[in-house]
Amino acid sequence: MARLYNLGFNHHSTAYYPAREALEDIQPGVVTLELSLFTKQIKDHIGGLFEWEVEVFDDIEHHLADMNRNSGEVTAAIVYARRNNLPVYCIDETDIPVEEVIRYNLTAIEDSRQLSNDEMDEEYFDRGTMRSRNAYMALALDFLVGLYPDEDFAHIGGRYHVMLDNPDRARPIQQLVRKFDDAEGRMIT
Repeated sequence: MARLYNLGFNHHSTAYYPAREALEDIQPGVVTLELSLFTKQIKDHIGGLFEWEVEVFDDIEHHLADMNRNSGEVTAAIVYARRNNLPVYCIDETDIPVEEVIRYNLTAIEDSRQLSNDEMDEEYFDRGTMRSRNAYMALALDFLVGLYPDEDFAHIGGRYHVMLDNPDRARPIQQLVRKFDDAEGRMIT
C-alpha cells in the first residue's frame, strides 16, 4: 500500500546530507521532485547526473554536496534514486498536462538535454501560485500512485509545500493527495 513522505527543505541551505539521510531512512520506491520539466531549472539542477555511471557517485559524492549548495536535496534525491534504480519524476506545475508529465521517468532517459527546451526556459518564472502548484503536484502524485500502487513515495520539495501552519497560503501536498493510504509531511531543513 502506497505511502507518501512529503519532505520539505529550505532551498537556500546545504541540504544534501540531510536529504540523503531522510531517503535512506524512508527507503522509497519512487522519488518525485519539485522541478518543472522543460525549463532552465532542469539544466541548472540536474545537469549530467543521469548520464554519469552510478559508480562515479561514490568517488565524487562530497564534491556533489558542496557544488549544489542551493539544490542539495535535489542532487541527493537523484543520486539516491540512481544508486537504487528508482524512478524519478519532476512534477512541479507547468503548462504541460499532468498526464504528459508523468510519462517522463528521468532514470529511463538517456540524455537529460531532452528535458530542457530553450524556448521554454523562462516558463519556470511564470509558475502559478503556491495553491495551484500544490494542487498540480498532488494530482501528479495521485496519477503516479496508479502506476506504482505498492511503492512508498518521497516527494522532495520546498518547506512551504509541507507547512501546516499557514493554511491561508495553501493546503500542503500531503493533505491534497487522495489515492495514498497514508501521507505525512516532514520538515528536514
